[in-house]
Amino acid sequence: MNLFIKYNKEFADMMKISESTSKCARNKCNNLHENFIKKKAEIAEKIKKESDIILQKTETINFEKKVLELNNYFLSSEAYKNYITQKIKDKKTVDAFQKELKKKSIKYNKLVKEYNKNPDIKKHKNNIQLYTKELVKSNEALLLKKCSFKECNKLHKTGVEFIKKFADTLCNKEKAYCDVIKYINKLNINNLTYKQNSELIEIIKKSKLL
Repeated sequence: MNLFIKYNKEFADMMKISESTSKCARNKCNNLHENFIKKKAEIAEKIKKESDIILQKTETINFEKKVLELNNYFLSSEAYKNYITQKIKDKKTVDAFQKELKKKSIKYNKLVKEYNKNPDIKKHKNNIQLYTKELVKSNEALLLKKCSFKECNKLHKTGVEFIKKFADTLCNKEKAYCDVIKYINKLNINNLTYKQNSELIEIIKKSKLL
């Protein structure tokens, strides 16, 4: 989160390049884009059904009730009240607040872990992941990506150049960003291929830069 605040301009510039590339693909690959949107809507409907089932489960209702109780307990604690009412916070107040926050975090993580262990909940969440993968690997998505790379090639290369510079700046913050640089340095960006671009996107996703 701190990286997003510190490098707000860079992330904003990266989003502008991404939006320009998407706009180019919509204009130059119009039919393929429309086919992808239809597929996306179809998958979204399947995911919604799974999500609705999860929300109606007794396990989910009980989980949300326990989370609400945990939050209410935290907000009513003396440590929290003292922390938010003090304009100038002394060490004792800060330490007490952080201790209470840590206790809440541990309890919440335990609740989430127990909830996600439930076989029925796990099954429906897995279905959602499968539907998401189905969209990403669909013929509609593949054809649109290939058309975008061909018709909006200059913008894709501009994006890679920007990512190279930005990831280089972030490399000393996180090893995953160094992996992005390591891959890009092997490329001749002027002769960038569709396969190389696709591999780079996967590496960037793993680094959580996008």
